[in-house]
Amino acid sequence: MRKLFGSFALLLALTTAAPIASTITAATASAPVAAATTVYVCANGKTVVYHGGKDCAALRRCTYEVKSLTTTQAQANGLRGCMKCY
Repeated sequence: MRKLFGSFALLLALTTAAPIASTITAATASAPVAAATTVYVCANGKTVVYHGGKDCAALRRCTYEVKSLTTTQAQANGLRGCMKCY
């Protein structure tokens, strides 16, 4: 009986939350990272990604200097967002 009640409560919560999620505007759902946002890059000369924070697991493996750039600068240098951060 508890499993049935738990499943019903979960189903009820999911169905009532759906209309709220659909009210998100298109601008906020796919908002790009702001141009003035600071991102971090491992300065090993081979990197192809930028990271959203110094606490990213991929960036913590960097044994070289970590440099900060703006998102615009990083993208102008041909870098893409880290798969773990973005």
